[in-house]
Amino acid sequence: MKDAIVLVAVSLAIGFALGGLKSSGPPVAAPETPAPPPPKPGIYTVTEKSASDAWEPYDWTLSDCGPKCLRVLAPVSEGSWQMDLAWNPAADRHKGAWVGERTNPGLRCQIGSPDEYKTGPVPLKYVIRADLTGFVNMKFSPENPSCSGDTVMRGRELALERAKSVWS
Repeated sequence: MKDAIVLVAVSLAIGFALGGLKSSGPPVAAPETPAPPPPKPGIYTVTEKSASDAWEPYDWTLSDCGPKCLRVLAPVSEGSWQMDLAWNPAADRHKGAWVGERTNPGLRCQIGSPDEYKTGPVPLKYVIRADLTGFVNMKFSPENPSCSGDTVMRGRELALERAKSVWS
């Protein structure tokens, strides 16, 4: 019995030593997704949808703003804003995406009715993948609900497509 205990102890010690040798190397970093080339500069039609609604498509102007950077320019109809999105290889479950944030000064609600009003500022976070799909998350709160009364973060899917050329 005494010999069996010694054999088990020696076997365990060898197992721990070998196992320790295998895991004692430096940790291997996850491969970083390289930034893709930015889309061709120009006007892109953006289609938004959520689980319950779809919005009228609108246009953005896309261009690069340096290495690993995508610039979005929204037209006057959208409030004429600009945002630079930086390539983040860890975004979108480590697939990589351009990520940027901006604050909308307020959303217009019940447009065209006598009860039209505007919400407070709404923080927005955009994630645009290399294939020009992505999403925007909107941070609402009990102090600043959405037009429909939501008080939690809401998201919408985005799809961008090169706008059709218009010849005059």
